[in-house]
Amino acid sequence: MSIFSSFPNRLPPTALGQPQPWWLLAGFAGLFLALGIVHGPLVRADRLLARDDLTLIEPLLRLSSAGGYFAAVRDGQILDLQPVRDLSFVLDLKIGAWTGVGTFHLTNLLLWFCIVVLVYRILRVTRQPGLLLFFCLAAFALHPVFVNSVGWVAARKHLLSTLFILLATWTVMAAKGPLGWGGVSRTGIWYALSISSQPIT
Repeated sequence: MSIFSSFPNRLPPTALGQPQPWWLLAGFAGLFLALGIVHGPLVRADRLLARDDLTLIEPLLRLSSAGGYFAAVRDGQILDLQPVRDLSFVLDLKIGAWTGVGTFHLTNLLLWFCIVVLVYRILRVTRQPGLLLFFCLAAFALHPVFVNSVGWVAARKHLLSTLFILLATWTVMAAKGPLGWGGVSRTGIWYALSISSQPIT
């Protein structure tokens, strides 16, 4: 007998048999809150680590153009060619210059939450929505194995790569029929962005 046999695996259904929207909104709001509690101290401090964070970000402080970026890669000032990751760092630097607030860890947390939402959308394609599905999603979102990638600024490449590869996966799984040229193009673009964020293919 399954340990879940007496567990309510479905949220209260609407007339269409789908979970009530307010249950999902409350669930994701609770997940946001839990992730904020876990990662809030890092987001507030927005501290960069000496080992890799500063090595990746300091060369970007001296850039004034896209050409300067590729020249810095050529001259060995930027360790590896990951333009999507580095562009996200430049945007964080710009926001920090405009507002005086560091956003490196906040960006990581927002990327992680987008990943969690995408995982839920993908699971919805293959699994009936319900409490058990959402609890599995919460376990995934809060599992300690992912804390390093969310809490370490230099691991932004992992988050970006995962986000884009999941978008490619979602494009394929959400298609009602053959992808066609549009779907194939979108999938290719997401994959290209993924390997431009983390070139471990």
